[in-house]
Amino acid sequence: MIQESTPFTGVLYAGLMMTADGPKTIEFNARFGDPEAQVVLSRMESDLVDVILAVLNEETPTIEWSDDAVVGVVLAANGYPAHYEKGLPVPTRPSGELFYAGVSGERDGLKSNGGRVYIAIGKADTIQEAQAQAYEHIENLDTNGYHYRRDIAYRAF
Repeated sequence: MIQESTPFTGVLYAGLMMTADGPKTIEFNARFGDPEAQVVLSRMESDLVDVILAVLNEETPTIEWSDDAVVGVVLAANGYPAHYEKGLPVPTRPSGELFYAGVSGERDGLKSNGGRVYIAIGKADTIQEAQAQAYEHIENLDTNGYHYRRDIAYRAF
């Protein structure tokens, strides 16, 4: 980016897709709100605040990563990405790693307020185990008014 006269300070990660010709970049992102960031950050063992402070101080941060496999499955309001209903009760679960996205309200009364509402995270030694955990989280929820993809991570096997 410096070579193109557009210097950048922050976190930039690439969205990649595997093709028959190898990996291809489909996007670059600089925010943590996307499901891809939530999956990647689930593997970070370093303190994110320390990493951000190092970057702001123009230092190269040292980042420790877990060797665990992580799979995230997004629960989206029916109709997403086009027209979707807002104000649906947001399913909650007592345990498991998850991130809320398009929600409003208080913890005991969350309502959907966007298309992508929830991401269930599975974290385990293998991708197969992580995938099973993520889907188990969602299968134990009342998903009325929501949909999710059932093919996440299947190509990794």
